[in-house]
Amino acid sequence: MFLQEREIAMTKRQFIQLFILSLALLLVFSGCSEEKKAKPVEEKVVEAKQEPVVKEEPVRETVKKPKAEDKVQQVVKETVAQAKIKPASGKKVITANFLMPAKTADVDWLGSEYFVMDWLVLGPFEYDGEKYGGEWECQEAIEIACVENEAKLTPREGAEVSGKYWQRLESYGELIDLDAFYEYTDFATAYIGAYVYSPTEMKDCILYLGSDDYVKVYINEELVYTYKTERRGAEVDSDRIPGINLKQGWNKVVIKVVDVVQGWGVYVRFADWQNKPFKVMSK
Repeated sequence: MFLQEREIAMTKRQFIQLFILSLALLLVFSGCSEEKKAKPVEEKVVEAKQEPVVKEEPVRETVKKPKAEDKVQQVVKETVAQAKIKPASGKKVITANFLMPAKTADVDWLGSEYFVMDWLVLGPFEYDGEKYGGEWECQEAIEIACVENEAKLTPREGAEVSGKYWQRLESYGELIDLDAFYEYTDFATAYIGAYVYSPTEMKDCILYLGSDDYVKVYINEELVYTYKTERRGAEVDSDRIPGINLKQGWNKVVIKVVDVVQGWGVYVRFADWQNKPFKVMSK
């Protein structure tokens, strides 16, 4: 009996121990499961690439240097009023041809913008063609003194010289067409005069001429060229005259043009020492 009670007691104790052990294990597993549930999910964070910071340079104010073209434009404005003075005022009325700085010698076509086209004309002074060789010669007619001291002629619109008056010739092309202006007069001489503005002093420029027929050219009252070889028709750039010096400012150009028969006129343009043609702005 005693042994049975002891076995029962041991069985109860074992059962209780087994129950406690089971409960402990249950609590342990339950705790692990909660820990797994509570563990936060790690999110992958993609860091954005940072663009390199570009420092902005401070804006610097640049002072524009006046270009030669701007200087010429200013002179044009200042001169236009003077160029329009009426002849009756008795003041000097000039033609205005402004040389624009040359840029290149490679010009495919020489349009009218490259030629001096604003002129005053004085004439016509007729001569006896038979006395100087008839219609096939007349070279010495270039030496006839039509006016006193022709090198110092000062073109002024409306001014009288030797019974003739300086008149403005409006040219609509590169050719200064004296034949049309003087209604196809033969055996005659005329003077054309112009003022050419140079923005700077320029040495060793080139003067290009084409004349019908003979010419003498004066620049700033100095004889720079004479042509009296033979009769010819006017063609662009027939004559190339290097070594022309232009002073800064106004340069007076006077050309004596002698006609025999038929055509009568002249082409005139300038280029720099590198043969870059000047554009000419006329007012």
